[in-house]
Amino acid sequence: MVGKRHSVPACVQTLESRCLLSAAVPTLTGTPFTGTIGAGNTADITITVAQESRSGRISGTVTEVSNGSVSVRSFNGAVNSHGKLVLHIKQKVVSIRPHFVIHPQTLTGTVSADGNTMSGTSNARGFRIPFMATRTP
Repeated sequence: MVGKRHSVPACVQTLESRCLLSAAVPTLTGTPFTGTIGAGNTADITITVAQESRSGRISGTVTEVSNGSVSVRSFNGAVNSHGKLVLHIKQKVVSIRPHFVIHPQTLTGTVSADGNTMSGTSNARGFRIPFMATRTP
């Protein structure tokens, strides 16, 4: 059994440009971010964003100075238009005697609206510690 079909005219509305609807991803390249990582025993940290795509993909280096030893490791990550940040820091094998491994870690947090402050939590092998880094452009 087939019922009567009524034609309904389509309602078409114009959409604004996506550029107007989306917020910009903060620019993180340029001046490095400096700050601390840890609670109690803190280490100095420098985050240098070397490359950033329009979509928010970032890469660079993290330098950590603790008790006179310096560790420089690379990272890949992302930041979005809401200021959410994630950095995946690579593992590093130190070849001085005795050999040891600096395990990979992930920094998650936020970037301020002006793009000059990063803060959040570092997670390495289940241990969570706070970090904060700022810059003056």
